[in-house]
Amino acid sequence: MEYGRIVSDAWTVTVRTRPLWWLGAIASAQVALFAVVVAGLSVPMTVLPQVVAASDRSAAVAFDGSREQVLLTVAQWLGNHLGAITIGAAIVFSVGIVLGVVDVAAETGIVTQVNAVAEKRVASARAGMRDGFRLWWRVVALLALAALPSLTYMLVMAIAMTLTVSLPLYLGNQPDPGAVLLTNLALSPLSVVVSLMAVPLYALVQLGVRFGILDDLEWRSAFYSAWRLAKANLVEVALTYALVGLVTMLAMVAFVVVASACTAILGGLVLGVALAATAGDVASAGRIALWGAAGSFALLFLAFEAVMFVWQSSVWTLVWRDRTGRRSGSHVTGRASELPRRVAASTTEGGL
Repeated sequence: MEYGRIVSDAWTVTVRTRPLWWLGAIASAQVALFAVVVAGLSVPMTVLPQVVAASDRSAAVAFDGSREQVLLTVAQWLGNHLGAITIGAAIVFSVGIVLGVVDVAAETGIVTQVNAVAEKRVASARAGMRDGFRLWWRVVALLALAALPSLTYMLVMAIAMTLTVSLPLYLGNQPDPGAVLLTNLALSPLSVVVSLMAVPLYALVQLGVRFGILDDLEWRSAFYSAWRLAKANLVEVALTYALVGLVTMLAMVAFVVVASACTAILGGLVLGVALAATAGDVASAGRIALWGAAGSFALLFLAFEAVMFVWQSSVWTLVWRDRTGRRSGSHVTGRASELPRRVAASTTEGGL
């Protein structure tokens, strides 16, 4: 299998097919929401407590930066704003559920439209979303298989932590450190098993999703077909997983460096403007700057995730076509020189 050619074709499809940009942005919206929440909440502890302390006019003592006062200050602030935090969490959770449903539909649409480009047909975001909602339950069933080991581990951990930590605290007792340590040690082998299962399951599900979507197989038949294909092409599937993972990791490192620099510069500019607009109110200006930085990071992360998601999906779709013999001409997408012209046609004709 010509890995370099597939990677190159996948990148060309990603860059030159406009409908895939829309589908990629939709598919990444849930991740972007999570990113902005994390970015907004995971402010360095050396900054947030000082902003909180400065905004809390009822603080009895000056903020000195000690660990105990950091925790106390943040805890007091959370307690004073518990209602707003609860409402905000409920809104974020509800929006996340809706985006999760649309996310799966968009992921499915990316597969169908990459396949359309490979077959020299016009790509369309609307057609992709229609396919996504039509095949939604089938794709969800396959994706659930990939998440099953992790969900099982999380359930076991939640039960164990409830019995060793939460229940004693609820009963007014202190958790037994020995029991907590033994629980963590007992769960360690399970975490290793889950990690080892995650890799082959991810690859199987990627292939199974394409059997389910493009060959119109129900999820059990699709997963079985993926198993047989992976067994017959073990090296190719493993190398595809490693290649996609390596490129994604390197791209993520580059993104973090560039996005952090851009966010820091923008945050500084917003802070300067906010200080001038609030007449030197550090607390208010700090909050404005923090949320401005979080918002800019989320937009950058959305764009990055959209590009990477479309590229990853394109690679797996082209590998699936190659291994199942769905070639057009000399290769999955025909000659490399033909692909840019075909993609350009889908870009100009497909629209949304």
